[in-house]
Amino acid sequence: MTYQTFFVLLIIGANLYSFLIFGLDKFLAIHQRWRISEAHLLLACFLFGGIGGWLGMRMFHHKTQTHKFIWLVPIAGLITVLCLLWLLDVVRN
Repeated sequence: MTYQTFFVLLIIGANLYSFLIFGLDKFLAIHQRWRISEAHLLLACFLFGGIGGWLGMRMFHHKTQTHKFIWLVPIAGLITVLCLLWLLDVVRN
């Protein structure tokens, strides 16, 4: 396995993780249980899980009224996309 393949799989896993924790936090909020911290949600997004976090926000209608999530999660998604594009460009060359 090349390092590019490893990093692409890592980014896919990070996005899946971000998506799932947004869904889990929404479930916990509905059932009035202990929640996942906002810092954890944002950290997961900025550790290359921004696309999954954004999709989780939209699909689960979660944190869509919180200003820092409205701004920071799309920025994290953009960073994730740019990293993927860079990795794919490296793979082509």
